Amino acid sequence: MVLTPQKKPPRPDLQTFHFLAPTPPTCHIRETSSFSRGDRERLHTQQNKKVFMMNTRRLCIVLGAVLCVMGWPQSRKGWSRSKRCQRGMVWIPGGSFVRGSTRGRLDERPPRKIKLSGYCLDRTEVSMKDYRKCVRAGRCKMPAALPKQYSPQRPMVAVTWHDALTFCRWANKRLPTEAEWERAAKGKRANLRYPVRGKLRCDKANYGALPSYPCRKGHPGIPLKAGRYKGGPFGLQHMAGNVSEWVADCYSPNYYKKSPRTNPQNKRCNPRQSRVLRGGSLSSPPADIRTAARIAAWAYGSFLDVGFRCASSPTK
Repeated sequence: MVLTPQKKPPRPDLQTFHFLAPTPPTCHIRETSSFSRGDRERLHTQQNKKVFMMNTRRLCIVLGAVLCVMGWPQSRKGWSRSKRCQRGMVWIPGGSFVRGSTRGRLDERPPRKIKLSGYCLDRTEVSMKDYRKCVRAGRCKMPAALPKQYSPQRPMVAVTWHDALTFCRWANKRLPTEAEWERAAKGKRANLRYPVRGKLRCDKANYGALPSYPCRKGHPGIPLKAGRYKGGPFGLQHMAGNVSEWVADCYSPNYYKKSPRTNPQNKRCNPRQSRVLRGGSLSSPPADIRTAARIAAWAYGSFLDVGFRCASSPTK
């Protein structure tokens, strides 16, 4: 082993060997060291891996802290992460809007600003296929007045208000209130006259099937399955026409004059009193398709152009 005077050493890699002492040794060993060039390359690779792992851990710690501060929405099977709505439902944000109309019937007046909490609403009307699941579970009953050769993908009809309520409860949902239905139908700006994009036309909604109505020519004459027309406000389908929809409220022509301003719902009625229908049906004129239009119907009535969709409050 021969010792020679030290030459000026090369500058170490500061990014990798930042932990090395800055003072160089006074001499170095030439030859014969077991610390070969291959060993130095392996050491260099190992140190790079250590630095990479340290930086990765630091990044994970920072991201974890951010998620803890902002909150990580928990997911449940069958629920969306953002607003915790069941699959097939749409989140309707809470806020204030003007319910009613000055251009409609007397029971739509006076128009007043009310406030609603956020809620979830079925994207489509409840289909016969989904309703049959409740029947097989022994909770719902199948009406006898269904049309022949009525396909399972079409909306369930001929159900009473009580039948609709039973299904929604079985599905861990509820019927929407009258105010919730109108809020969703009026869109994000809460100012739509009809629950469609743009003007109401025969190619945008299933309505006006009677001879004196504008959409009689080429009308299918039967409720259509979801997807036939483009989605309306919030991506909801068939809020205009197709089948009229039961809502939770009891019908009262003067309810708007005395209703609460926050999350209103008219619950004061006997089991046989009329309930409210919304949205109009395939046989309705344009006046009944309006977002503010209210129709009274007997709670035990069974109609071939009346169905429903369900709502739910977000889980905590």
